Amino acid sequence: MSPPPPVRIPDNVTICVTSCGRLDLLEKTIASFRTFNQGGVFLISEDSTDAAVIAEAAARYPDMQILSGPDRLGLMGSIDRLYAA
Repeated sequence: MSPPPPVRIPDNVTICVTSCGRLDLLEKTIASFRTFNQGGVFLISEDSTDAAVIAEAAARYPDMQILSGPDRLGLMGSIDRLYAA
């Protein structure tokens, strides 16, 4: 049995995702979401301070806004960063 067709999410809905250097898990999360949903605006709070990880995330997801900073914030700080965006 195949999955149902994706639901169209309006562009005035923001999907917020936190990540910390695990691009493999970020990729699985976004792929899973995209299986069932299309549209929306993505914000990714990448809490890694590794410039290579941040650059790779931006390269993989050019249609999504990657938020990062010089210091690791932890989960709650990353969520606060998303709210502030």
